[in-house]
Amino acid sequence: MGYGAGELSHRLSRTLSRTLAHVCRDCKRTPVSLPLGKPAVIFERVAHGSGIHHFPTAMARFHSTLVLLFTIGVAMSSVSCSGAKFLSVQRDPGKDGNGASQQDGPYRVPNEVMRRLYNAPFGKVSDPALYTSKTYGLTFKYRVYVPTQYRKEQPAAVMVFNDASSVYLGLMNTPLVLDNLIHTNEIPVTIALFLDPGTPTGEYMPTRDQELRSAQYDATDGQYAQFLTEEIIKDVVRKRYQIVTDPSGWAIVGQGSGGAAAFTAAWQRPDFFRKVLTQNGSFVNIRGAGAYPELVRTDPVKPLRVYLLSGTNDLNNPFGSWLAANTAMAAAFAERDYDYRFRVGTGEHFPPVQAQADFADALRWLWRGYSIDGKASVFKP
Repeated sequence: MGYGAGELSHRLSRTLSRTLAHVCRDCKRTPVSLPLGKPAVIFERVAHGSGIHHFPTAMARFHSTLVLLFTIGVAMSSVSCSGAKFLSVQRDPGKDGNGASQQDGPYRVPNEVMRRLYNAPFGKVSDPALYTSKTYGLTFKYRVYVPTQYRKEQPAAVMVFNDASSVYLGLMNTPLVLDNLIHTNEIPVTIALFLDPGTPTGEYMPTRDQELRSAQYDATDGQYAQFLTEEIIKDVVRKRYQIVTDPSGWAIVGQGSGGAAAFTAAWQRPDFFRKVLTQNGSFVNIRGAGAYPELVRTDPVKPLRVYLLSGTNDLNNPFGSWLAANTAMAAAFAERDYDYRFRVGTGEHFPPVQAQADFADALRWLWRGYSIDGKASVFKP
């Protein structure tokens, strides 16, 4: 059965107002992937489940509704079918948890890092593998985490963790944290890429390879972002897994210089990364990251959400004060009305026990309001 343009517009409006996460349960079509933000995608999505066929006239009549829809932050992800189509959505989560806040010690290892909670299922971490980069001419060791809840017919969010072996696969026990938070729907189903700095052999040794790490992580050009987006994520992650194309579903994480690298990747490529988690970030004058507070103040605002953490016992050396640098970053974010969270404590730079104590809550805050297929992440400060 078909409908006239007026009835069609009414039905579309009513359907959209009823839910922003409608899933067509009767889809028998061939799976396709579509780029972000095309109006026709939303018309096809809603109309296909409603017996609607007169697209051209409806497109003209319904234009104003589409404008409203996009202004509230709905972004199309990849469209996949085995009976369903999925939207990834970043809703406005409000300001709860934003701004600077004190994180008093002593710092204890949180339950999410220590033990499996609520019978959370075990995700899988791949064996170490090597990837040789054309951008750097170096080889990177990596592992990929896949949660039990991942299904190939539904795209997942993606996270990149710098300094994997020394920080995020060790002290932070990140796979267990992800298992726990995904199980309780506090973060979305997420594919995680764990990366070590690149070296000639792929085996990173901190005492030997610090300069190589600094050249990759402390630089403020777009080289590391290029390596991530055009090489390893494309060749390793996207070829094996369905991940969202919505940049609100892409996050990057790092500690120290790895945190500076995480922010640089998002600053250079917000069309890919829009969520950044930095711990004791090296926003000092090693290779230019000390300029970021001024750039945040003067450059056009970018659609980023940024977590910062530092302490009174963080590094303070000829490159600068890490606490002062992170405080300056937070002040710049506040001035430009960014979504940011800055945790101030007394922790040392390494081992980052202050960061470990706040890690699970940091991930909750980072993902708050984000949903895939209507399952929104929640953060309660």
